[in-house]
Amino acid sequence: MMRKLRIFISMLITLTCFYSQAQETQVYTDPVSYYNNGLELYDKEKFGAAITEFETYLEKGGEYELKINARFYIAFCHNELNHKDAEQQILNLLEEHPDHPKSNYARFVLGRSYYNRGNIGKSIQYLEETDFLNLTQEDRKAYHFIYGYGLFTKDKYKEAREQLHPIENNKDKFYYPTHYYLGFMDLSDDKNDKALEHFQKLYRSKVYGDLAFKLSCLAYYKMQRYQDLIAFSDTLKENSASQDIFWERGKAYYQLDQPQEALNNFNKGRGTRDLSDDEQYMLGMTYYKLKDYDNAYVHFTAITSDLSPLRQNALMYAGDCFLKLDKKTNARNAFYEASRLETDKSVQEQAHFNYAKLSLEPPFQNEAVGILNKFVETWPNSPHADEAKGLLGEALLGAKRYSDAIPVLESIQNKNSKIKSTYQQICYFYANELLRQAPEKALEYFEKARTYPVNQKIDAMVDFWEGEIYYKEGEIQKSQKLWEHFCENTHAEETPVYADGLYNLAYAFFDQKQYAKALPYFKKYTQKEVYNGDKKAKYLDGMTRLGDCHYISGNPDEYKKAIDAYAYVTTKEAASSDYAWYQIGMIYGLQGKPDEKIVTMKRIPSLYPNSEYVDDALFQIALVDLSRQHYQEALREFSFLLEDYPNGVYAKSSYLHRGMAEYNLGQSDDALKDFEYVVENFSKDQQTEEAIGFVTTIMNEQGRGDELILWLKTKANKTLSISYEDSVIYNSALKHYVAKDCGQASNAFKSYLERFPNGYFRIQAEFFRSECLYSENQFAEALPGYEYTVQKKYPEFYERALRRTSAIYLWKKEQESAIPYLVELEKIASQKDNILYAQSNLMYIYLALNQLQDARGYAEKILGNDKAQKTEKRDANLIMGRVLVLEEKYEEAKPYFVQVDKDKENVNEKGAEAKYYLCYISYQEGHLKEVPKMVYSLDDKYANQTYWVAKGYNLMAQAYLDQKDLFNARPILNSLVDNYPVEDDGIIEESKRLLQRAQDIETMDSDKK
Repeated sequence: MMRKLRIFISMLITLTCFYSQAQETQVYTDPVSYYNNGLELYDKEKFGAAITEFETYLEKGGEYELKINARFYIAFCHNELNHKDAEQQILNLLEEHPDHPKSNYARFVLGRSYYNRGNIGKSIQYLEETDFLNLTQEDRKAYHFIYGYGLFTKDKYKEAREQLHPIENNKDKFYYPTHYYLGFMDLSDDKNDKALEHFQKLYRSKVYGDLAFKLSCLAYYKMQRYQDLIAFSDTLKENSASQDIFWERGKAYYQLDQPQEALNNFNKGRGTRDLSDDEQYMLGMTYYKLKDYDNAYVHFTAITSDLSPLRQNALMYAGDCFLKLDKKTNARNAFYEASRLETDKSVQEQAHFNYAKLSLEPPFQNEAVGILNKFVETWPNSPHADEAKGLLGEALLGAKRYSDAIPVLESIQNKNSKIKSTYQQICYFYANELLRQAPEKALEYFEKARTYPVNQKIDAMVDFWEGEIYYKEGEIQKSQKLWEHFCENTHAEETPVYADGLYNLAYAFFDQKQYAKALPYFKKYTQKEVYNGDKKAKYLDGMTRLGDCHYISGNPDEYKKAIDAYAYVTTKEAASSDYAWYQIGMIYGLQGKPDEKIVTMKRIPSLYPNSEYVDDALFQIALVDLSRQHYQEALREFSFLLEDYPNGVYAKSSYLHRGMAEYNLGQSDDALKDFEYVVENFSKDQQTEEAIGFVTTIMNEQGRGDELILWLKTKANKTLSISYEDSVIYNSALKHYVAKDCGQASNAFKSYLERFPNGYFRIQAEFFRSECLYSENQFAEALPGYEYTVQKKYPEFYERALRRTSAIYLWKKEQESAIPYLVELEKIASQKDNILYAQSNLMYIYLALNQLQDARGYAEKILGNDKAQKTEKRDANLIMGRVLVLEEKYEEAKPYFVQVDKDKENVNEKGAEAKYYLCYISYQEGHLKEVPKMVYSLDDKYANQTYWVAKGYNLMAQAYLDQKDLFNARPILNSLVDNYPVEDDGIIEESKRLLQRAQDIETMDSDKK
């Protein structure tokens, strides 16, 4: 009918077009012929050719309605050819022409097309918008079946039946499938008798017959007619549903408690089917009854949904299977999972107890405390309660949960000697835990440890640690008495802290300035302790204080002993060696040995340039040499002091005295700088006046009257010429820069630029000031000067300014702004280091900007750059790999990651990243069973790289989920959520997402069942 209508319309349009052409000249004589050709090709399902004809017709022009028809047909053709924009074309036409005659048929076409492509949701959407009464009789049948089928797939059985019932008696192509779906829905709704009626009509169908036999068996099973099921299936011949029928027979035998017969049929019917929770449980119980525990636990653990009422019992049976197979860790996991479920409280209680007992075994002892404690709190009246309390006591000791163990032990009325000893130990250990954070509370538990002084060594250590607490609180006399009591205890020497007790008691006396009393204990400590390992620093401190005690005595006879003690310290290159040398030097001074004193003092700046005593030693040495007219030595010593301590307490005096030494050596220019520095940088006093006098004398001696006048006018605020100021101020700034005094130089250049914004030396000043600011990490302030230098392309500074500018933009995270500078630097650089710098940064920037080909290009340049270091080539390999992974070119990416991973020096974050991507590539290539091995290898090699290892375990869990192995996936993900230390790097979020995916899989499987 539709075709006849199209032919009629075509003829009418053809006549109209012919009439029009008779009145005007046209290049093409018959555009309607293209339209007719399109219709004919459409009917022959030659959709690509039809599109060409219809589009040609539209180009040639034509009658308005016919053009709309052509557009609809073009859209229909695109839809039939599965072109991406076909649906949108039809939708656009429907929006433009909602009441057009073809609009209703267009919706039906879309519904039928999406049905054929398996997109049932879209099919339903368009069929719901279709008025089936305006379809042909044949199209109505298709409409009812397709729409009914779609509703069936969405579990809308009531609505599906309303569509299928009108066509169930039509003996056409929809007859068998209609009865199949009606029977299936009746079976699903437990209308088993009606379902059998539908299935009986399908027994002769070649397509649905075997399915009908299978579903008939299922109907008998649901009606609990187990013997009928077996008898019915005995009469059936071999067919494609044999496995399913054997499966139903196995279930029937299981219900009749005939496990061997059940297993025989299960084995014949298993195949590759996905089992429901009920079926997994049946198989598990069948194997369990036959004592085949290896197979039994596999099926019990396959029930993974916490919502399943069978999971708790299945886990209990699985745990029992694991115990019988001596797989205690697996048994513990099974009982733990069962204890989390509240399906049956009594089973939950037993599961928790079993889980707790198994937790006492390695390596789970640390977890046993919490598990047992929870059991006692949750089930205080359990028949296992007393046994659990006993186990809890053992666990608390093993887990060092002293605060929890103490009330448990204190609640015991009659304590035997073992309990008393344990109580003493626990109180002592708990007090030790509290030492750092709650010393007052620690004292309370140390005192409790004295309640039962069974172990004399612990009793002695209580004195030691209480002394520590009082000492830190400033109650030195209390700590002194406790440490004296400790040192007098005959068992103290058996403790690991005996030497520390001697040291502490010595310090208690030392702090109270009782040096004579401190001395014998420091001496005994240094005799008892050994200079070894982590005790070295403390031992040397004891030796230093022993020297102090001898020195402070003021007895000349004790000075040699003091020197011996200090000398020992100096031989060990200890942190206090500088102090020891200083003290030795001072003793030589007291002994009237100035030469020995100077030699000793010189050791401090020579051996310990960062010592706090360097300035003291240098200043004393320099003064001695100056007083002896050893001007060269004095000059060197004052200079060394000022270089390291320009703002130290001796600075002003050192500048003045160094100027005197320089003046006496004929170094007038250097002397002039020191004297000027004294005048300009220190408060005025007699030394300032001396310095002004020296400046005047030197400039006059050198005939530098103008400079002297300038210097004096500056102090007197006299006006000077601009050009002269320009030169003098710039040169002054440059001198600071040349002297590497960037703090002064940057300020001086800034002053110059402010006073002379268009000065003769502006480019140099801008660049040098930026260099100073850059060296002091003031990057933002340095940027304008570098950019000005780049703009001027000053040859001497151009290359360096380009690099600095790009570096600052990178520091500011304005990567795109850095690109032109890096590109120019790569182009003009004369230094290979700068070329490599530009290439490596461009590589990183383009990767961050997702300009993958550019990033890849620069990575290839670096790999080919003979100047590139191993680390840069490593990063280039990583980036090549990353880019190729993003492009899903996994096989090409793999060698780059292998190159990084195999380098033994890359046992770091970069190596871990490469190893992870190798795991990821294996996953993407579908090698799911290889992923766990590779992740374990990642963990083994890069265990310290927590992020990448955790990312690998998420990937492993994802691989398990892809295989629907929820039993192995969930523990990994739960462990990451519970134990991963970082909250905001995406690992825990991904683990939770995968856990939700596991839940979705369970829900989907449950819905299918």
